[in-house]
Amino acid sequence: MTYRGSRGFALLEALVALVIVSGVGAALFALINTGLQNLAKAEAHVATTTLQPQVVAWVRSIDLEELPANKEAQTTFRNERGIVSAEVVFERFQGPTFAVTGSGAMGIHQVALYDVEVTLYSDGRALDRIVTRRAASMQVLDEPTL
Repeated sequence: MTYRGSRGFALLEALVALVIVSGVGAALFALINTGLQNLAKAEAHVATTTLQPQVVAWVRSIDLEELPANKEAQTTFRNERGIVSAEVVFERFQGPTFAVTGSGAMGIHQVALYDVEVTLYSDGRALDRIVTRRAASMQVLDEPTL
């Protein structure tokens, strides 16, 4: 016995509606999740950008007088959002070699070049990395006498 003109939904129609609603919900969830991730990245970038002058000054102040192959250091900075810790890794990629004077003669200093990578942390999570290079030198010969 079949019923014609019934007012309810068939099981198939209800399942199709459920699939459509769940698909829209999943898409909204993905959109909100992506937005929150982008917000966290933007906040990390802002925190890093405001600290860059202090970080660069700190990297320049680290002693590389002995021209080590690698060197690591840590410190903390304070900004408007609180305390940010920093880790720096120096990795020598060239040198040490003797510097050359303007006349082409061998100089009295050895020079080495370093790749520098600074990672900033705030509240236990990593912020942006700052990558740069730095040159260092040390005097290895005595000044020539005239």
